[in-house]
Amino acid sequence: MKRTLYIINTLIICTLTQACTNPFENINLGFKEPIQDARYTFYIRDYENKYPENTSFELLGPDADLIVNTLNDKKLEINEEGNLFLALRKDFSPTKDSSLNFSIRINSNENHLPFLKEFHIENRSNFSSNPKLANLEITQKGSLGLYLKKGKNSYLNKNGTILINGQIPDNTSWTSLQNNTETKTLDYLAHYYNETGQSHIPNGGAATQPYDETVNKLDYSFDLTEFTGGLYIQGYSDYKEAKNWTSLIDLELTVKDFDKSTVDLMHYNPFNGRVTHFGKRNVNHEGNRPYINLNIDKPGYWYTGTIRALCREGVSLSVISKYSDLDIQYLTRVKDAESKELLKTLYSNINWQNKVKVNYIPKESEDFIVELYDYSNYHGGNSNEPFWVSKPIKNCEESEVIMDLFKLDAPDYVDVKFVVQCPNGTEFNPESLPNEMRAQFSPAGKASWRNLTTFTPETRQVKTYKLKLNESYDFRVSTDGGVTWPYKETNYLIENQRWQFLISADNYCI
Repeated sequence: MKRTLYIINTLIICTLTQACTNPFENINLGFKEPIQDARYTFYIRDYENKYPENTSFELLGPDADLIVNTLNDKKLEINEEGNLFLALRKDFSPTKDSSLNFSIRINSNENHLPFLKEFHIENRSNFSSNPKLANLEITQKGSLGLYLKKGKNSYLNKNGTILINGQIPDNTSWTSLQNNTETKTLDYLAHYYNETGQSHIPNGGAATQPYDETVNKLDYSFDLTEFTGGLYIQGYSDYKEAKNWTSLIDLELTVKDFDKSTVDLMHYNPFNGRVTHFGKRNVNHEGNRPYINLNIDKPGYWYTGTIRALCREGVSLSVISKYSDLDIQYLTRVKDAESKELLKTLYSNINWQNKVKVNYIPKESEDFIVELYDYSNYHGGNSNEPFWVSKPIKNCEESEVIMDLFKLDAPDYVDVKFVVQCPNGTEFNPESLPNEMRAQFSPAGKASWRNLTTFTPETRQVKTYKLKLNESYDFRVSTDGGVTWPYKETNYLIENQRWQFLISADNYCI
């Protein structure tokens, strides 16, 4: 027995009291195909991962008029979930010699800092970002937004604690992203992070290939055992971002000293992803306030803490299992072999012959073990007792180990099929389908959407382990790349392994 989800696309509605006329007569109804390249996607949230109310945006710069939505028209808006989908017009193909420039500025209510991002486009590559709008009044998850004013100023939180003492120069010489020298005055904004804000630093502050301040590669990798505070800073003028500036910004950055006299200072460059380790900096004190001195000449994340050296070498785990098509992953923990201290957590693909690489383990651990749990990233499970445990593995060496998971049983799969039901006398025309139809699901009533699959004219049936039998879900389908979700079904019970999306729409039929 097959269970079917009916999603009706009603084109014309007639009532008993009103004659029915077809406004689309002699018009071929179809869906616009979304632009697939040169897309600019923004998932807008605050630091509590919520979409702030009254959020808007504006496009700036000489080529802003070339930006459209993903359906190649000018209806530009943030959807109700806080997601914005933009694209470059289909008829433009920028190159290095004929580049395009625009910026986006995302504004929320007066309680948040704006977000500004400049684009220098030389090709039709896609871009995706999760901009965080920092609250100016409330510390959220260890973060607070600050406008940095010219001159000497102190910046405090609501409790009166000094976060920054700063001397902000009137910078009139700086370098743009196109490496041009600019002379307009810069404005600055900052996100301050206290000792609980480590997760806001890219990669949690860790670095696999750091550099020193003379731009030489260092021979070690590191993570942080302690995070003592940090700052994201940006300089901008009109629609342009500054790559660096001539006059230094002198700051006293309040940190959590953990009774240490020195902390490590690092910088993450958002334009090239490079981490610079500046070595140790003295922790100074003004009364009960510990702080370090910073001389800032560029934007990005400036952060402090205690680093721990990591080994780049590691083990390659070769999976033996009875599955080759799992689209779920399993909880994996790496522990010190002697102390059993947790060193690392990841989720592993356990399909047959997959290689799970485990490296960047703290050098201080001579040997480590790997534990895999019967606990997936979609259904949970047993996270207390490991299903498989390796023998002790020598750290800082390349090695290979067999991960035998043949006895691990995954949940039953669900076979999902996209079916078009055509009126009598017509038949389904696959060529009329959009290039992609994205399907998402959520536990019923939770609005916690996750990707299920993407249907295409050629692939209308998939096998998935993401859905669980005898569980209820909400479903939705998008034909425009995720901008809108016109097909929806709520509180739907998955009763067996054969299941259909059934679309009743004659514009897919001939």
